[in-house]
Amino acid sequence: MVEARCCWAFSCTGSITAVDAIIRKREVIPLSKQQLLDCMFKHYPMPELEAKLDRRECFGLARMMGYKFAMEQGIMEEAKYHYIMERSNCKCPPDARIVKIDGCKVIDLDNTSEEEIERCIKRQPLTCSIWAFPSFQHHVGEEIYLGPTDEERSMTLTDEEEKLSHHALIIVGYGRENGENYYVVQNSWGKEWGYKGFAKIKKSLAMKLSYPVIKKEKKEE
Repeated sequence: MVEARCCWAFSCTGSITAVDAIIRKREVIPLSKQQLLDCMFKHYPMPELEAKLDRRECFGLARMMGYKFAMEQGIMEEAKYHYIMERSNCKCPPDARIVKIDGCKVIDLDNTSEEEIERCIKRQPLTCSIWAFPSFQHHVGEEIYLGPTDEERSMTLTDEEEKLSHHALIIVGYGRENGENYYVVQNSWGKEWGYKGFAKIKKSLAMKLSYPVIKKEKKEE
């Protein structure tokens, strides 16, 4: 399933869509995941990686590349560049609106308090990664996902499997329930996963928190 490795494109565009509307005080403009998949190799060639992938595959773990693309190239509105679940030829409709960002911020989890992170979430959604163990993939309902089972914890993963086991999400909220601190996350796996596509996950499971930056004084593109 192509979304399983293209989660970074969903998290990038989702977080940028949100902060663009918040900072620029305008209507929500959903941004094109497909443009990232189609045009990344054109602007940032990676021939060895591209040669290994077929049309149904996209490259994984490229969230920071997605932010770089949004800074340097800009991402166009999804209404003009629809998602088709496979990579295609890079195209740029001339009448599409383009959204750019000014940068991105990676949160240093070792030196940032929970209160500071919560203040960030109040301002805008964050992106994060989580280990996509089977228990996470099959998580449903409103209960907090507390992490892998004992059996899953004992699994030995190769380096390649570890790379493919990271999954990108959007953090849209936080809370505390039954003594457990959690984040509310939005996933890219459809409304059958979690609770209508969202879930509570134990805070300590979230890794590599980051968010796109748009300066308030920046003019509309």
